[in-house]
Amino acid sequence: MIRSLAILSGLWWALTIAVSVQAQPLDSVGLLGPETYLEWVRLYHPLAKQAALLDRESAAELRLAKGNFDPKAYAEVDQKSFDGKNYYTIGEGGIKLPTSFGAELKAAYNWTNGVFLNPENSLPAGGQAVAGIRVSLLQGLLIDERRTALQQARILSDLNAAERRRLVNELLLEAAKSYWNWALAEAGAEVYR
Repeated sequence: MIRSLAILSGLWWALTIAVSVQAQPLDSVGLLGPETYLEWVRLYHPLAKQAALLDRESAAELRLAKGNFDPKAYAEVDQKSFDGKNYYTIGEGGIKLPTSFGAELKAAYNWTNGVFLNPENSLPAGGQAVAGIRVSLLQGLLIDERRTALQQARILSDLNAAERRRLVNELLLEAAKSYWNWALAEAGAEVYR
């Protein structure tokens, strides 16, 4: 209680000194209109700026969810050497592209060589190109983790937009009330002058 009174009295004295130092004749000072005041509140008030951050958060979440559908490059090599001989080398490198309808496209290149290569892994000398599509038959056919994350990010975007509008509207309502209370008090003070 005492602390808040000390803060209020300090603010009162600071405002009194600031007003007395910068005092100007009343007719040379233009009054701030309600439209300008509300526009300034909407642009510069900390709560309005904080509400604008909700849009940036939504955009970041949506970008992150869409990143789950980015192409992924991969490579793997299995190799065995013994006693200075290359028994076998089996390699594959390619790109996998997840799609929004649940399938995954694949383009790859396989190569093999070695003295003791399993006949099952034999490929032409120049290697072999591979193209394919992977589709889940039951699990993940209608919805999977990637599509769920994207759907949640879109819902979060709509939710944050509504929340931002609510916060800004509440702020502007309070600012308008404060402005018109001030205007009423100013008009009352003008009557006494």
